[in-house]
Amino acid sequence: MSISDGIKRSPLVPFSDKLRRHPFGPSSPPRSPLPLMTLATVRIALFACLVLLPLAASARDPDEDRNVTEIIRARGFIGDDHKVVTEDGYILTIQRVRAPGATAFKGAVLLQHGFIDSSATWVMTSETNATKSLAFYLAQSGWDVWLGNSRGNIYSRAHTTLSPSDDAFWDFTFDEFAAYDVPAKMEYILRVSGFSSLSYIGHSEGCGQALAAFSSNKTVAAKIDTFVALAPAAFLYNTATNLSRAFELFVSDNDIYKVLGRKSFLEFNSTDDLTTVCNVIPAVCEDVVCAAAGCLNTSSVDPKRLPVILAHYPAGTSVKDMIHLQQGTKKNVFAKFNYGIVENEKRYNSTQPPSWDVEHWTVPPLAVFYGSQDKAADPLDVQHLLSLLPPSALVYVEEVPSFGHGDFVWSMYAADLIYAKVLSLLNAGL
Repeated sequence: MSISDGIKRSPLVPFSDKLRRHPFGPSSPPRSPLPLMTLATVRIALFACLVLLPLAASARDPDEDRNVTEIIRARGFIGDDHKVVTEDGYILTIQRVRAPGATAFKGAVLLQHGFIDSSATWVMTSETNATKSLAFYLAQSGWDVWLGNSRGNIYSRAHTTLSPSDDAFWDFTFDEFAAYDVPAKMEYILRVSGFSSLSYIGHSEGCGQALAAFSSNKTVAAKIDTFVALAPAAFLYNTATNLSRAFELFVSDNDIYKVLGRKSFLEFNSTDDLTTVCNVIPAVCEDVVCAAAGCLNTSSVDPKRLPVILAHYPAGTSVKDMIHLQQGTKKNVFAKFNYGIVENEKRYNSTQPPSWDVEHWTVPPLAVFYGSQDKAADPLDVQHLLSLLPPSALVYVEEVPSFGHGDFVWSMYAADLIYAKVLSLLNAGL
C-alpha cells in the first residue's frame, strides 16, 4: 500500500474526555474503570478453584514449567542462554535459536518483546507446529535468531553491584532500554555471530525502545539492516486497555508509587493457581490476558496455549517503566520520562522532557504492521507515528484486519498473515 494512504494525525482529545471514549463503537455504554473480569467469569473462577483445581493440576502443559531455552529445545531447535552486561551494569539473559544442523545463516536478527513480557513470547504459539512462532519460523528459514530480554523481567534480574531488593535497581524505564540495553545486546550478537549488521523485530514496547534508540544513536542505527515493528507502542494517547484505564484513576505519579512502591511491577510465574484454572476454564485466561495485552478477545489464540501464555506472561518490569508509558496516555507525545518541572530542569535543562526525534529518521529502513482492533497500540496512535516519520524511511506499512495487540506474537494465524511478509522484508534487506 502507499505509505501516505490512510495516514492521519491522531485527534487531540482532552484528557478529561478520555474516560468517555467508546472502546468498541459510538453506541457503547459508559465503561467501568476497572472491568478486569466479568462477574460471570469471577464466579466461574471461584468454582474452578474450589472444585476443579485438583483435576486441572494433573493436566498441566509441560511448557508451563519450562524456561525459554527448554521450550526451544523441546521443539527440536538449538537453544542457548547468553549473558549481556550493559554499560550501567545490568546483566541481561538473552537466548539464541538455531535450526538443527544449521552451520551457515542468512543473517542475524534480534527479536525484542514488549511491555511486561519476555523472550518466551516468541516461542509459545503452538506445541505441535513450532513454526507458528516467529522465532522458529525465522530459524527454520535460515536466520540466526536472538531473543532479547529487557532489564527487570524474570530473565534479566541481575546487576554487577545492585540487588533487586534495592530501589535503585528498579530506577529505569524504556529510556534506559534504549540507551543501554539495545546497544549492548546488538554489540554482543554481532560479536558472537560474526556479522557486521543485523535486523531487528520489535513488538509493542520493543518497538518503542528501538524507535528511541535508533533515532538518538545513529551509530547504533547504522548497524540495523531492517527494523520490523509489530504493533509499535510509541504514541499511546488513544490507548484503551483495562490496565491503562485503572491507572487513569491516579492523580499523580507519586500516588502510584505510594500504592505500588518503587520496585517491580506485574510478574506471574508458572506456579500460579491461575494457570492451573486456565486448563479447565480458558475464559479466565482470556480476561486476564486481554486486561493487560489490549486484545478484544483471544479467538485467534489456541485455547490450549492460554495456560502456557499465563505461565510466562506477565514477566515484570519496573513500576517506573509502567508510569512512563502511562504518561504517554495523558499527553500525545513520545518523550523521555517526565520527572516534573524542577527535576526536568536539572536533567534536561527544560521544563518538559525532550521528545524522541522520529521526524528526522534516516536509518534503518522501517516496516510497520499494526492491528485494526488493537487497544494498546491503537491504530490512531500508530497512524500518528507514521505521519511523523519521513516517507522515505518506510519500506512497508500494513494494517492487519481484526488483529489485537497480542495477536502479533500469539495468534495461530500470524505465521500465514504476517510472518511470511516479515521474512521477505528481512531477506530483501540483506
